Amino acid sequence: MITKAKEDEIMHLKHPMHNQLHIPDQDAIVKKVFSDTEDYRKIPEQERTTYATIFSMGICIKESLQRLQDACIKTNILFDNTNMWMSIDLEICKELRKTGLMDVFDIPVVPKNAEEAVLFMKRLDAIFASE
Repeated sequence: MITKAKEDEIMHLKHPMHNQLHIPDQDAIVKKVFSDTEDYRKIPEQERTTYATIFSMGICIKESLQRLQDACIKTNILFDNTNMWMSIDLEICKELRKTGLMDVFDIPVVPKNAEEAVLFMKRLDAIFASE
């Protein structure tokens, strides 16, 4: 089980700007957030352009995939003419973990020295050559 503190630590490591809102001083466009597909029927058609969806990442590839797919579905619902979808080759992610190039939270493992970097590159070449 992962505690909230551990999840926050992982998210900050992977996404340092996570939970920080950065709005440019000029030319910013403010939109309402479309977060619940059940609300779609309540939004008049002429007001749909005043809404936006939020795309966010998770603590691992599978959670990120789920969040990104949910955001795509919301975008496709909100804007009728889109056909957006997200996919990730989970087999490559499994292979990267199995070979020690990513940890269980899908954080890339950094080589400690030149010798280890050469070994990592050989592992990467083997994974991507098999495609």
